[in-house]
Amino acid sequence: MRCVPWRAAARRVPRSRLRALAVAAAVTAVVTLLLVGTTVLRPGDVATATPLLPAPLRTATTGDHAAAVQALTQAAERQRALSPAGAGPLLYSRSQVYGLDVTVARHQATTVARTTIIDTWQRPDRSRHLERHVQNVNRVGTNVGGPQPADDRYNRQTEFPPGSPDLDPATMPTDAAQLRARLIARAVTSGAPASLHDIAVAGEALSDLASGLTSPQQNAAYYEVLAQLPGVFDAGPVRDRAGRPGHAIGVVVSDHTSLVVATSYLVLAESGTPLTTETVYTPGPPPGLRLPPDPTVATYTQIITVSRVRAVGDTH
Repeated sequence: MRCVPWRAAARRVPRSRLRALAVAAAVTAVVTLLLVGTTVLRPGDVATATPLLPAPLRTATTGDHAAAVQALTQAAERQRALSPAGAGPLLYSRSQVYGLDVTVARHQATTVARTTIIDTWQRPDRSRHLERHVQNVNRVGTNVGGPQPADDRYNRQTEFPPGSPDLDPATMPTDAAQLRARLIARAVTSGAPASLHDIAVAGEALSDLASGLTSPQQNAAYYEVLAQLPGVFDAGPVRDRAGRPGHAIGVVVSDHTSLVVATSYLVLAESGTPLTTETVYTPGPPPGLRLPPDPTVATYTQIITVSRVRAVGDTH
C-alpha cells in the first residue's frame, strides 16, 4: 500500500474529501510496504495471487477481553522458551502481503488491490536487502480517473541503509515495559494525542510483528504489551489464508470518531509464532475508497518463513 501520493496531494484536496479518506490513510500509513498472500511458500515456489477483494478472516470488533489476555500471556510464555530457527549472521524473512493502494489527487482517486512477495535480509549492521515481486495489481471499486500507480517500481531489488534503532523491529527490547515505552515514544513523535496512545501502540506493535524481523523473545514482549491494552479481545480459532490453524486476537486500531472502524487481527500458531496480521474496515470501507459496502480487508501480511542465514540470497 502506497501513501506518498496521498500525502503529496493532501494540501490540494478539499477538507471533506480528506475526511472521507482519513481512516484509509491513517491505517495504511503504518504499512507502506505491506505485501501478503494465500499460500504457504517454500523457497522457489510461485506465489498465488489473492482475490481482488478477499473475504475477511474475522469481522468482530469486540469479544472476550480476559480470554485474549490469557491467550497472549500463554503465547508469550511459549515464545520465550524458543530459539530462532537457522544459523548465520543475517536475519531472513519472506512474507506475502496484500493491500489496497490508494492514489489521490484533486477531486480524483484510484484504488488498486496489490499482492506482493517480499524477501528481506537484515545484516548485522542493520542494513537490509529487499527483493519485491508483485503478484497481482488490479483496479477495484469505481475508477474515478485518478493518477495511475507506478507498478514497475515494485518488482525490484532494493538496498536500505541502517535506520533508527527506535524504528527497527529487530532491535526492539525483550522486556515489555521497555518495549511499551519505546512504542509510546513513537506515538508521541508521530503527534498522536494521549487519548489515542493505546490505538497507536496497537498499530505499531502489529506492524513490527508483521515485519518478520522479531525474535521469539521479542514476540513475547509484544504480546505482553498487547495484553495490557483494554481494547484487545479474543476472536477465536481460525485458519489463515494458507490453511494453517491458529488463534486470532483482535484490537480496534482506529479512533471511533472516524468514518469507519478499522480492526486488526493477529493470528498466532500453537507455538505462539505470528502467522498473519489482517486489518479490516467495518461495516464497510470509507466512502472515498468507492468499494462495495461490505467489511473490507484493507491489508494483511502473511509471514511465510523466518530464519537466520549466512548470506544475502540464502533462504535456509
